[in-house]
Amino acid sequence: MSDVTSVLLLLSGQPLHRGLADALGHRGFNVATASTGHHAQSLIERRAFDVVLGLAPDDEALGLARRSGSPLVVLSERPAREVVLEGAHFAVQKPVGLSELERVLNRAVAEARWPRQASYSS
Repeated sequence: MSDVTSVLLLLSGQPLHRGLADALGHRGFNVATASTGHHAQSLIERRAFDVVLGLAPDDEALGLARRSGSPLVVLSERPAREVVLEGAHFAVQKPVGLSELERVLNRAVAEARWPRQASYSS
C-alpha cells in the first residue's frame, strides 16, 4: 500500500478548482480529476482512490463515492453539518484553507482505513 493519498477530485470546470488540484498535488496528494460523472466512473473502474473530493453533495458524487468504496469529502458553501446529513462522510464549509482541507482529507482516509471499533466496558 502506498503512503501517498490518492484523491479523485470531481471538478465543476472552474479554474479555481483546477488550481485546487495543483495545490493538493504540491502537498503530496496524488490527484486525479474528473469533470463529468462518466469520466469519474471510468477512473474508478481503472483504479482505487483513498478519498473522493466533491464540490456538492449531489446524488452523483454520493453514488461515485459508494461505488468506489471511498469516503466522500465535500466542499460546500452550506454548513458542514447539513452536508454530512445528506450523506457525505466529511464536509468542509467554504472558504477553507488548504491546511484545513488537507487535515480533513487525511482524517477521512485514516478513518476509512481504520474503522472505529465499538468499545464496551464492564
